[in-house]
Amino acid sequence: MFGTVPIGPGLTAPAGVFLAGIALVLRDLVREALGPAVALAAVLAGGALSWWLADPELALASTAAFLLSELLDTAVYEPVRHCGLVTAMALSNTVGLVVDSVLFLALAEGSLTHLPGQVLGKATMTAVAIVALALVRRPGVTA
Repeated sequence: MFGTVPIGPGLTAPAGVFLAGIALVLRDLVREALGPAVALAAVLAGGALSWWLADPELALASTAAFLLSELLDTAVYEPVRHCGLVTAMALSNTVGLVVDSVLFLALAEGSLTHLPGQVLGKATMTAVAIVALALVRRPGVTA
């Protein structure tokens, strides 16, 4: 484990929590631009890279959690995509970040002690990224 970071009053989470929250939104953007198969391939490629560069146990926990959350995220995202990109991301990432957090912590730490902080950290970063995306996508706003 690479340590923990404070998330809120009395809450901590593994150090990568903020990047993981942003990764959920980036995953949806990849899915949107290149399709679900490419998004799934990117998750698997990221897992292989993690396995090569990091601790194999941590890589396994991260890849398994992200892969399951990707499958559930897609199961929510695709049926609600017609409601708009931001809505689909918000709904699917809510499911994905909870599942990802529970499975990752169970596999990597053997404990759900950091679950509240993990969920809050990912939800915060996901919300910030979604709001930024919504603002950029507003009519009349150029990126």
